[in-house]
Amino acid sequence: MNSSKKSIKRVFALFALMFLVSIGYIFKIVIVDKEFLTTNSYNPRINSTDSNIKRGSIYDIDGNLMAYSEKDGDAYRRIYVDGENSAHVLGYTGVGKSGVEATQNFTLQKLDNEIMQRLKAFINGDELEGNSIVLTVDSYLQKIGSDLMRTNNGAVVVIEVKTGRVVC
Repeated sequence: MNSSKKSIKRVFALFALMFLVSIGYIFKIVIVDKEFLTTNSYNPRINSTDSNIKRGSIYDIDGNLMAYSEKDGDAYRRIYVDGENSAHVLGYTGVGKSGVEATQNFTLQKLDNEIMQRLKAFINGDELEGNSIVLTVDSYLQKIGSDLMRTNNGAVVVIEVKTGRVVC
């Protein structure tokens, strides 16, 4: 009888430990890995909202427009103002995403006040638009750097010494 009580206690302790480990792992996913999972460009939930929320615009440090979305039939198409000189920074959107489009994906699709924006869009017929972002990159310097490197292999990087901001 005593040995069966010990066995029951061991099994209970094992199940309790497994339960606590499972709860800890769920906590880690919800709290620690939240940003990684929600900003992952291959997240099907994020990609499913691509078509009904207009991605926010991307501006350079001087406020010049670098990328925006426009309606193309039922979906939105991403337009890059100077794609040749800024493609390596901005990246792309599509089945996957890269560059700033990938790292700032959640921000570009996030609505500030989602409930009110959805209600206003429903009543007024407005478009749902994600938040816009401003980069430290200067599009004028991007063009100069691109022109200097046109036929050469390599890279041009301009960093503001005092702040560490990448400007080009």
